[in-house]
Amino acid sequence: MSPSRRQPSQARTVTRSTHEFLMFVLIGAGAAGCYVLLATLLDVFLGVPRALASAVAYGAMVLPAYAAQRFLTFRSTASHLQAFPRYLTAQFAALSVASIVSASISGVVAPLTYGIAGAAGALVSYCLLKFWGFSERA
Repeated sequence: MSPSRRQPSQARTVTRSTHEFLMFVLIGAGAAGCYVLLATLLDVFLGVPRALASAVAYGAMVLPAYAAQRFLTFRSTASHLQAFPRYLTAQFAALSVASIVSASISGVVAPLTYGIAGAAGALVSYCLLKFWGFSERA
């Protein structure tokens, strides 16, 4: 096969990967913003310990983020019976990372703490979802 015949396929792969990444960032940023706001409210106004505030806020974002990432970002056709348990597993891993990070940071204002924790969790989530959670092949 000539290189010119492979380029459209490669271009579609790059375009799809770019779309996935941009959508993941946009949806993730929206969910992360809600996470930071909710965790901060729980911490600052209700006195909930940081690790627990982080876990509750992260958990509240699971269902809306699942739907958006599944249908808009990765455009997955994997069954919910396959995709949702994998999504939950990926989110548990991300939640664990975010909780550990938020509990490990001291002397930093709450929004920055949760922003850093959310970014760490997002990186774990993206990798697991892209290569395993929403993959029809995995």
